[in-house]
Amino acid sequence: MIMLQKIYKLCECFEKQDRKTGIMKLINKGYSESTSIKYYNIWRRHYMDSNCKDLMVSGIYIETRRERKLLEECTFLERQRYLEALSKEQLIKITQAVLK
Repeated sequence: MIMLQKIYKLCECFEKQDRKTGIMKLINKGYSESTSIKYYNIWRRHYMDSNCKDLMVSGIYIETRRERKLLEECTFLERQRYLEALSKEQLIKITQAVLK
């Protein structure tokens, strides 16, 4: 059984692609069609299940050396690193903004 973390890594940057392209990329990585569909569906269910308007967190940006992105535009790993570095108070503010 594959771990969710591995699926996120396999499907990194699929946010801006359609389903067919995402599945084809997994097939090109050497997975069978049925396995690729399963992995894509798991990733989609855990990462992209709600619409974009539900995921918008206004005003929260992650700045890197190269660019500035909204939190919801970042990959799973970028968001995870960012959120792990925050203090408890900062996490509470972000959670409150999401729940509004």
